[in-house]
Amino acid sequence: MNKFIKYSSVIGLIVILFLTFYMLYEPYTLQITRYKLSHPYLKGLKIVFATDFHIGKNSREQKRLQNIISTINIEVPDLILLGGDYVKGHKKTSTLPPDIIAKQLGNLQSVYGIYAVLGNHDSY
Repeated sequence: MNKFIKYSSVIGLIVILFLTFYMLYEPYTLQITRYKLSHPYLKGLKIVFATDFHIGKNSREQKRLQNIISTINIEVPDLILLGGDYVKGHKKTSTLPPDIIAKQLGNLQSVYGIYAVLGNHDSY
């Protein structure tokens, strides 16, 4: 039984360390997934959908937002759709002020416009 507790504790510690690393690292990854549109009316149209920015208030987060915007603009999209959750957390103290985020998002460029909705975090 003592070995079981020892091994379980080691495995539990490894899982906790992995999840902690993932929780700290994952927000700084930018994932791009490409799909081909097969509908004849949409053929050749490049649409960028971006969501869940969760921008905190430190300078690293501001640089991350600038990186997201640059990455989107490099794609030269015809249309940009923003799915919300621009702010981080549920308190004003944990996020970059929404007006600053909105001003930065104003640097996005597309041919046919940018359409955005608010997410559940944005309503706080």
